[in-house]
Parts: sequence; structure tokens; C-alpha cells
Amino acid sequence: MIKKESFKKIKRYSLIVLIFLIFALINTYPLIKHLTTHQLGDGGDGTEFMWDLWWMKKSLTNLQNPYYTDYLFYPNGSYLYLHTLIPFTGTISIPLQYLFGNLILVYNIFGNLILVYNIIAIINLILAGFSMFLLAFYLTKNKFASIIAGYIFTFSPYMIGHTLGHLNLMLIWPIPLFILFFIKFHYEQSFKNMFFPIFFLILLTLDSLYYGVFMLLFSFIYECFFLLKKFNIKRNYILKLFGIFLIYLLILSPLFLGILSSIFSRKYVGNWDTDYWSADIFTLFIPGTLAKSKMLFENANWWQRIMTNSHAGAENQNFLGYTVLILSIIGFITEFKKRKNKNAKNFYLGFWLILACVGIVFSLGTQLKFLGYIFNVKLPYYYIYKIFPLVSVPGRFILLTIISLSILSAIGITNLSEYLSKKAKYLFYSIIFLLIF
Repeated sequence: MIKKESFKKIKRYSLIVLIFLIFALINTYPLIKHLTTHQLGDGGDGTEFMWDLWWMKKSLTNLQNPYYTDYLFYPNGSYLYLHTLIPFTGTISIPLQYLFGNLILVYNIFGNLILVYNIIAIINLILAGFSMFLLAFYLTKNKFASIIAGYIFTFSPYMIGHTLGHLNLMLIWPIPLFILFFIKFHYEQSFKNMFFPIFFLILLTLDSLYYGVFMLLFSFIYECFFLLKKFNIKRNYILKLFGIFLIYLLILSPLFLGILSSIFSRKYVGNWDTDYWSADIFTLFIPGTLAKSKMLFENANWWQRIMTNSHAGAENQNFLGYTVLILSIIGFITEFKKRKNKNAKNFYLGFWLILACVGIVFSLGTQLKFLGYIFNVKLPYYYIYKIFPLVSVPGRFILLTIISLSILSAIGITNLSEYLSKKAKYLFYSIIFLLIF
């Protein structure tokens, strides 16, 4: 019986992975026709990440410290603690690099490393959709709503923007898995539910300090809600919770010490303007420069001004989508009404709402941007950034909002479908997907 159930689960999950493979190939088309000759993206930062893949292979196979190289700023060399190195992705790319051949430089094209980069990018998209499916399904028990949640999360304008060349920021698939096991930990403090939050948080932090910070912020907000709901907290729970983050800090302490050393030595190049890289309020509600529907706005001076002053290229593709917003509102309202039923899950609705709001407010940066103009109005992130100057591109905080809206949309779809017959449900799911797609 157990083997039969396991086989069914593997079969179901394989189908979900296949679905997101198809979605990934469609959303990156025509990449599939040029996997070995054209790198996914706009030819900008992506070449830097191909260098990262090559350097991780060279340094690790030669037993060198990957966080130092004399291939840059020769002959003095440079530490890479503040560089966007991708240790996790680079390490798992090594077998692929051996499989497809060594680095070949021909006319500024990285030979078979292009294929390695493209494969990793597509796998990241597939796993992102699948992992959000797992999280949404855990909360809603509705597989169709969960597939749509996975699509919202994976192919949001935010992610499409970063496929232009930010391989580090494409590693979002550990995020739903961290959240899933972190939520499970609050109900069962098993070894598995302690190990996996640590594991996925480490993976995220290694390839993107941004995502490490985001998940620490997520954890703080979730913990506040949990402690407010549960008054009788056991000492064992507190110790294990503390243990999760202590182990995380200890394991990554060499990295954090290297980062601090590089910062205090001031031996680094580059400076980020948080105002320049923050979002305009209107970028949340109007299509960005990569959206097909931008044709409705692109000739308007105010739209051009907003996109220019928000540096809307790979960054600040913050459009949340009208269908997603409506579904999220429906999800919140319908689930809130269920609170009268003590047996109904409320998913910590207040938490998901607060998380969405935090993502929006922080993405606006330190000063208010409205219709492309910057006003001398200091926003909450101004004061936070003065104390913790960790996220210098605040527009990326919108990912927290996308996570929240993905879950709330799944809840909304699930609740709406309860009023429909079986045949009507499939039509309903199809219409919703077409509206989002």
C-alpha cells in the first residue's frame, strides 16, 4: 500500500515538473532553438555569471579559495566576498561543465558554457514553479490552484526581468521550500523540519545575500504572528528555533566575516544609489517595459518618465497583475469570513497581508517616487537602511509581495471553486490561467 501511494505521488509530481518545463520553454522561447549559441538574457550581466560558473569550477577543482582570484585586477587580485559570486549554482554546474566540455573562448562566446548557463536557468524556473506548487498545495490542498500559484511566482514580471542576466536572483526555488518547512516546524519540531529550513536558507544566502535577508525578514514577521497566536510556548520550541538560526550563522560565519572584512577595508569598487534603484508606486499597477501590454502606455510621457526614473530594465519590473490582485483580495476576504468556523484554516491571513505590504513599502525605497517624480518624503526603509544598509536595491523587496500574492491567489481560487460543479471548475481554472498567462 505504501509503495502504491509513493508511486502515485512520484507520478503526480513528475507531471507537475513536466508542466513547469513546458511553461519554462514557452516563456523563454526561442531559447530552446539556440541553447548552445545564445545565452538567456540581454547580453549584459549574464556574461559575468558565466565567468562565475567557470571560476567556481577552476578554483574548486584546483583546491583554491573561490572567494579570492588574481584573474581580476591582476596582479594584485581581489577578494570576491562582495562580488555576486554564486557558490551553490557554480558548484552544481561543475558536472555539467565536464559533461559539455571545457571553457572555449571564440569571438567572445563562452562555448559550451552557454549551454550550461541556459540549462541551469531553465532548471531554476522549473524548480521554482514546482516548489511553490508544494507550498500552495500544503496550504490549500487544491492542485490546480497550486499550479497557478507556481506560475504566478515563477513567471512574474520580477522574475522575467531577472532572466535578462541575473542568474543569482533566478535561484528562487529554495524560497517556498524554506517557507514550507519553516511553517511545518511550528507544528512539529522534528529533525527534518529543523534541517531543511537551515539547508535552504544557506543555499539562498550563498547565491544571493538579498534572498537570505528576505527570508530572515519573513521569519521574523511569521514568528511575531505565531507568538501572538500561541501563548503557551514551550522552552523546547524556543531552543530549537534559536538553534536553526544559530547553526545557520555558524556555518556561514566564514562568509559573513569575509564580507565584513571587505566592507571595513573599503577595498571594493561600486556604489549603489537606493533612490535610483527603488520602485515608483505606479510600477506596481501598470505594465513595465518587458510586458506585451506596455503598448497601451508606452507613448505616454508619464509612463516613459516612470520607467526611466525607476531604471525599469532587469530591475523594477514590479507590475503585480490585475488578475492576481483581484484573486488575492478575493482569497483574503473569503478566507477571513471562514474564521467564524473554528475548524477552518485561516492560514495566518494577517501575516500574508502584512508580508505583501512590507514588500511593497520596502520596494519603494528611501524616498517617495510618484509618477516618475521623486518627493522629499522619507519612507520607512530610509530609517532601516541607515541602521542596516544590506539591501541597496530596494525594488527587489517586491518578491515578498509576489510570494504573498501567490498564496492568497491560490486561496482565492480554491474558495471560489467550492461553489462550482466539477466540470465548471475545470473551465474556471482554464479561464484564470489564460488571464494570468
